[in-house]
Amino acid sequence: MSDVTNGKYLASYIEDAFRRNKPDNAQMKIKREAFMLSPMITIEFAKKSHSFSFGNTPFNSENANSFINDKWALYESTHDAFPFPYTEAIEKESVQKHDDIQQNILRQISDDQHPFTFPLILKPNSGSLSRNVFLVHDDNALLEAIKTIRTESDQGGKLLVQQYIGSPDTPDREIRALCLDGECMITYERVTSQNIPADKITNPSLWPDVQRIGVLDPQILEQINKIAQYLHEHHDVNYVGLDLKCTQDGKIWLIEGNSSPMGFQDIENEMENGKQLIHSLTNSMLERIITDNTSEAPTFI
Repeated sequence: MSDVTNGKYLASYIEDAFRRNKPDNAQMKIKREAFMLSPMITIEFAKKSHSFSFGNTPFNSENANSFINDKWALYESTHDAFPFPYTEAIEKESVQKHDDIQQNILRQISDDQHPFTFPLILKPNSGSLSRNVFLVHDDNALLEAIKTIRTESDQGGKLLVQQYIGSPDTPDREIRALCLDGECMITYERVTSQNIPADKITNPSLWPDVQRIGVLDPQILEQINKIAQYLHEHHDVNYVGLDLKCTQDGKIWLIEGNSSPMGFQDIENEMENGKQLIHSLTNSMLERIITDNTSEAPTFI
């Protein structure tokens, strides 16, 4: 799934929240480490430093970040807990030739009992912005995707083959949820009234005239919250952006996660109450820093 890279980043909104609330506690200070569009902000409180940069937060451990950003690790650990498209992994450095991998996948597609069928998703197990994520419809496209992903050395060591959920002609709903401590704080759907080019199906941020609309359906939010709670309780993932699909029957499928989701300025500009949602999220982050280190219960605006 994709992420937007232009505009203000989370660190800037954290700085805004700090200035807006002006915490009275003299122990709490803020430092701007870099004077640019995407600053690094460090909040010092109770003799601890809490840094934000780009979309990164201090709330996850390195292990939790590595887990959520590794698409294969996420699938292996969670596909029995909630709906996840069937996925297989192939080592990029496998001795198998590209053609052999292609033929193995084609045999799986021809097996009526196997989940794989065209179209298929092929992608590396690491990376963002939908780079080298392919929706393949035929033998030739399958082979080209295999070649491209295996020759990239900076997107993890695995090639993932994943069941495609829905129909490319009528794509299912694309949902993003930003979650803190197992709770959805901002949940929106990306929609467009325009025809989606075939090569942009897997990258909603590049859809023509794409808009973000808040998701309010309690049944959908309940499913997403269960996923967020599971990741929080079982894998110590405290802050995450979840990319999901919602099929016609209202079923939510987890596609992947991101420990540093972006697109905040688009949320602010496009969503009806985007500014208030960002205020709520960043206030909760400041409150978490305080309550993790003291018994105080601050009230932010």
